Amino acid sequence: MFKMICGVEIIFLIAAIFSLNFELCFCSCARTEYEIDGQCCPMCTPGYRVYKHCTVETSTTCVSCHDSTFIDAPNGLIDCFSCTVCDSGQGLRVKIPCTQSSDTVCEQHHVYVTNDLFCFETNYMQDKDLDQPLGVITVHWKSFTAAEIFILISLITQS
Repeated sequence: MFKMICGVEIIFLIAAIFSLNFELCFCSCARTEYEIDGQCCPMCTPGYRVYKHCTVETSTTCVSCHDSTFIDAPNGLIDCFSCTVCDSGQGLRVKIPCTQSSDTVCEQHHVYVTNDLFCFETNYMQDKDLDQPLGVITVHWKSFTAAEIFILISLITQS
């Protein structure tokens, strides 16, 4: 009799654990929902944030991001993210501006200066103290024909 009771208790224990797992599965929200106060609410679309969470009677109220803010994915957030600022002092400029559903994309600011012999590529940077442009200069030799190289060598050796 004792062994039979232990067997029943084990089966009951396994059934209880099994039902808890099902309960946890039933409580989780769908991929297009977020959980707030134990309730699943529909997410806002990219470019929008939560103005008011859903209730039993109402759906989530969403409003658009504005004033240099964005959200780039479905969400249950009450605040939008601030757009990235491209720091000209670090040699950056805006490649793609911020929208309500995407952040700013920055790129390096390059300045090209050419003459007959060289092409100078400058990584443009602003000195905040002097308010003057600074830069890392890369020199690229232009392509020369054999005749131009011969003339250059003869000019250099005559000096």
